[in-house]
Amino acid sequence: MEDYKSLRVNETGRVVQYFQHQVDSSKRRLSDAEDRLLHFNEQNNIINYYEQSKAIAQQKEVLNTYFQEQQIRLSGASLTLRELETKMTSRDSIYLKSDIINQKKKQLADISEKIIVNKLAQNYNNEVAARLKVLTKQQQKLRNDIKLYVDQLYLYGHSTQGLPLKSLMEAWLKNTIVYTEAKAALIVLARRKLNFIRTYQKMAPLGAMLTRIQRGITISEQTYLELLKSLNTAKMNQQNMEMSSKMKVVDSPFFPLTPNSSRAKYIVIASGMAGFIIVMLIIIMLDYYDTSIRSPSRAVEQTGFSLAGAYPYLSSKHLANELSKISSRLIDMIIQQIKLNTAKSQPEKPYLALIFSTQDEVGKSLISKKIIDRMRSMGDKVLFLNYKVENTYDEEEDFNYAFHYTVKNNFIDVKNLQELVDSRYLRKDNVPYDYIFLEIPSIVHHTYPIKLLSEIDLALFILKSSSSYSRADKTAIKSFLEAASNEPLVILNEVELFNLGELLSDIPKSRVGRRNKLKAMFSYAAQYKIVIKKKEVKNRG
Repeated sequence: MEDYKSLRVNETGRVVQYFQHQVDSSKRRLSDAEDRLLHFNEQNNIINYYEQSKAIAQQKEVLNTYFQEQQIRLSGASLTLRELETKMTSRDSIYLKSDIINQKKKQLADISEKIIVNKLAQNYNNEVAARLKVLTKQQQKLRNDIKLYVDQLYLYGHSTQGLPLKSLMEAWLKNTIVYTEAKAALIVLARRKLNFIRTYQKMAPLGAMLTRIQRGITISEQTYLELLKSLNTAKMNQQNMEMSSKMKVVDSPFFPLTPNSSRAKYIVIASGMAGFIIVMLIIIMLDYYDTSIRSPSRAVEQTGFSLAGAYPYLSSKHLANELSKISSRLIDMIIQQIKLNTAKSQPEKPYLALIFSTQDEVGKSLISKKIIDRMRSMGDKVLFLNYKVENTYDEEEDFNYAFHYTVKNNFIDVKNLQELVDSRYLRKDNVPYDYIFLEIPSIVHHTYPIKLLSEIDLALFILKSSSSYSRADKTAIKSFLEAASNEPLVILNEVELFNLGELLSDIPKSRVGRRNKLKAMFSYAAQYKIVIKKKEVKNRG
């Protein structure tokens, strides 16, 4: 039970550790994002971006309205002053442009400019509001001084149009004050507008940057909350697992003191032996019922003819040198049998040897060329006559060594070589041959010259070791023997090395040879095919 508890708790413990690590990482990312926002606000003096931008927009609207009002006042005062000055005498103008009045006007303009500046900033500082009161009193005092001085100069005068100068001077004084104040206000307001433009250029990109930072904080916060929720769920599952694993064993199981003996290994051994025996029995049965010729002794046994020799199966690259020696020795043995049989019958030269087979593609031409090349190397004069299909083209031939005759429709009625081959092609220097080898097509699938067989001195029957000696072969051989003057000699082609022990005693006993023998034994099963023959039902009328 303790092991079970430890196993289940460890499973949930790894989950809790994973989520704990993820929560810590997410919390650090959230803190970094919040610190980045704090640094951004401190660097750009932002308390509340949206309220600040709203207040700036409102102040800009108020500033634009006030600027337009001052422009209107300035334009109105300027026009009024020009009109009043045209109604005054030149002497009056000189008085009005005296130094004292101009000095007072300049002081009034400076005071008015300061009042405008302090009015725009009075909501942000209490000291500015107190200073504004002092400046307002100074402005009013300057207005009174200018009015008093002008009244003293023109107390009893009149204009050129007969108007009282007192009224004109009061109007002029009033518009002069308005003009001076409006002009000073416009200067200050123009500077203020430039400051607003700079503020707008600064605040515009800050909004996008602030939104990006806040979005990152929101994503980090949501990730942190989701991971924290998963961590709490994992901890709850861990706690439930710990509580549910506190079980007690009521009835402990009974275990034997010693384990019962197992029969598994005996069953495995018995199964292996049985499988090996079954496989060997199958191989033996297949070998027993195998109808292929395989060895020279079986070729003699199945055909009933004498053995001329055999030729090996040239498949192994590892035994190339040995196979070359073996094949040369076997060809010499075949030539030896040919000369022994021709010597017994004592025919006249040239000796005519027939090479035939019951089936196609058994290697007649290959063995014939091997025999002929070897006999020529021994000094014998040999001609090789091979067949070709009618209306086929051959390359230029050397008629002193080989000739291809055409299998025509009357091939079965050929009586001698003169009918088969034009004599003018044979031996241009009229030197007689020692041997003439004649190869004909397979006698099961083609016709053969029946009357020509009586002139044959020796017949060589070529068989393939992997083929079987069927009923069709026996029937064809029976017909062949009725026309031939003597029995043929058997040559078995493509014989495995391990089956050549009947003819040679120095077969190489290599691992490759044993492996090929074992491979050949196991390949017997693949040579069999199940053929289902359907009976033909004929309608009898």
